[in-house]
Amino acid sequence: MLVESLLALARADARTATPERLDLDAVVADRVAAWSALAAERGVRLVAERAGDATARAATDRVVQVLDNLIENALDVSPPGGTIWVATRGGGRWAEVRVRDQGPGLDDEQRERAFDRFWRARDGEGSGLGLAIVRTLVKADGGEVELRTATGGGLEAVVRLRAERP
Repeated sequence: MLVESLLALARADARTATPERLDLDAVVADRVAAWSALAAERGVRLVAERAGDATARAATDRVVQVLDNLIENALDVSPPGGTIWVATRGGGRWAEVRVRDQGPGLDDEQRERAFDRFWRARDGEGSGLGLAIVRTLVKADGGEVELRTATGGGLEAVVRLRAERP
């Protein structure tokens, strides 16, 4: 797992993928479908939500890796019976993808440090590279990412990518 994470981070740093017109709704639907069986095994519901035309200028492989990392993190902290929402939002300068869970969340200091390489909120779990990889990949496409406390508890990761207009 650590070797795979380091390789993903190295590839992210290389920034070799070419941004293209990308339908975020389609990518989210694909990733939610891919993760749904594992979520169901853990007793967690995985839901895709759409709000507007979410079309971005981004590299497909990078966005897939970002979503996989965020969904995996959300699954790791979600309690049985919980729900993870993966939502897109379009319009304006940015196209957004939000991943919201019902886990324990992070305090202000933890949210600030969460993107540091090798930092982990919980001892002994994960490599501490997932969110560092997410930030690197999102920045490679000219975007930004932040973590917020979700309404009602949990954590919400907000990824903003440059909107692509027809």
